[in-house]
Amino acid sequence: MGKVVVTGGFGYIGGRIVDHLQNQGYQVVVSSRRKQPPVWAEGIEVVDTEALVTDAGIDILSGCTAVVHLAGMNEVDCASQPAKALEVNGVYSVRLLEASIAMGIERFIYFSTAHVYRSPLIGSLDESSPTKPRHPYSISHRVVEDYVLMENESQRIQGMVVRLSNAVGTPMDGEVNRWMLVVNDLCMQAVQDGALKLKSSGIQERDFIPLVDVARAVQHLLQRRASPDLKLSPIFNLGSGISMSVYKLAELVRDRAERMLGKRLSIERPALKEVERREALHYSVERLIADGFKFSGSLVREIDMTLALCLQMEDES
Repeated sequence: MGKVVVTGGFGYIGGRIVDHLQNQGYQVVVSSRRKQPPVWAEGIEVVDTEALVTDAGIDILSGCTAVVHLAGMNEVDCASQPAKALEVNGVYSVRLLEASIAMGIERFIYFSTAHVYRSPLIGSLDESSPTKPRHPYSISHRVVEDYVLMENESQRIQGMVVRLSNAVGTPMDGEVNRWMLVVNDLCMQAVQDGALKLKSSGIQERDFIPLVDVARAVQHLLQRRASPDLKLSPIFNLGSGISMSVYKLAELVRDRAERMLGKRLSIERPALKEVERREALHYSVERLIADGFKFSGSLVREIDMTLALCLQMEDES
C-alpha cells in the first residue's frame, strides 16, 4: 500500500486517519509534537514534526510515497496569535511541501478548511465558489492552498487540497484537546452534567461529516489516479453534503445519550436574537462523489462512540 507520512497524526482528525490507514495495510509514519505517544499508537514510527523540514527529513521522507498534512495551530490559538498562525500554518507547511518535492514524494494532501469560503458558512458552496477568509485560521490555510496548487500545476508533485467542513467523531484517546468542538462538548455535558447547554440559539446550519468518512476519503485520494488534465482542479470539498442545524444536532446527541444513560436530558439555549435568522447552507461534495468516493459513515455511531469514551473517562477520573 505504500509508506505515508501523516503530520499531526496524534490529533483529533489525524489519529482517526492513521488508525484507518494502518488497518488498510499502509505503513504509516506519524509526525507529532506530543512527547509521549498514546497507547493506541504502540509500534507506529513517530518523528518530531519539526524534523521533517530539517536535514533529518531526508531520512524520514525517504521511501515515502505521500504526505498527508494536518499539523497546525487550531482556530482558537490562531485568533489570539495571528502572526504565529502564519508562521506555523503557513511557513512550516510551505517548507514541508518543498521538502516533499525535493525527496520525490508523489502526493501531498493538504487539509484546509471550509471557512476559506466565508464565515459563517452560508449559501451554496462548491470548489469554484470565490474564497473570502476572514479569520487568521482560514487566512493561513488559504495561503498554503495557493502554494500546493502552484506546485501541482507545475507538475513537481501531485498536490491536493481538502477543504474540510465540521468533522464529528470520537478521538482515538481522551488526551486529544478538542473537547470544545460542539459534538464533543455536548457529549461530555451529557455524561458529566446530565443536561445540554448550547452557547447559541443553535439555528445556524452546518455540514457535519463522520470522522470515519474523513479517513476513508484520505484513502481514496491516496489511491486515485492522477489526472493528466491540468484544467481539473485538485481541490475537494470534504463534508457530508447534508446540512443540519446545531440545535437538531444537539437533539440527536440528547436522544443517543438518553438511550445510553437511561434518563431524560434537557437542552438549554439562549433566546433567539431579533437580528438572527436561519440561513441555508449547501456544502457541495459532488466533485468528490464524481471522483468515485462513496459515503458510508454514520453520525449516530460516531456520537455513540464519543459518549462511550466520555463515560470511560468519567469512570477513570
